[in-house]
Order: sequence, then structure tokens, then C-alpha cells
Amino acid sequence: MGWYAGAINGGDSFPAEDFHTPPAPERGTATLAGVVFDKLTDQPVEGARVQITGHPGFSAVTGADGVYQIPNVPPGTYRKVVAQAPGFEVVTKR
Repeated sequence: MGWYAGAINGGDSFPAEDFHTPPAPERGTATLAGVVFDKLTDQPVEGARVQITGHPGFSAVTGADGVYQIPNVPPGTYRKVVAQAPGFEVVTKR
């Protein structure tokens, strides 16, 4: 699998393939940030783990406001970014 490939876990029926090598260090890094909220209530979800699949070090947990920040992420289009929280369905976005 390439740098931007990903799978939620070993049971993922649709892993996302990619054939890129890691980005060059001179491209720098950025912070991936966002908000996780309950689709039905529009309330923030505290304690959700957001992870760029295939890169266990690129993860964060949301605060009381639902906000997460994953620092030092090399630029690119990661195929699967996953948000998981107890009592909620797993959500995957690109």
C-alpha cells in the first residue's frame, strides 16, 4: 500500500489503495483540524478518536467542543480519515 492508502482495520472490506511514496520533507507539514458533531443533534462529540488510517501516529481525540487537531501531517490526499466514538457509527472521510 502507498503512503496515502488506508484501511479502518483488518476487517475493512474496502481498503483504499494508493501507490505514492512518502512526500518529500521539503514540502513541510500542516495541521489537520476539524469538528466532530452528532449528525442528529448537531452537538459536539467529546472523546472521539480521529485518525488518518495507515498512520497510527496521526491521530487526536476531540475535546468537549468536538474539536481535534492532528499536527505535523505531510500534505496530500489521505484516502481514509476515520472518526470513532463510543455509541456512534464509524465515519470515514477522505
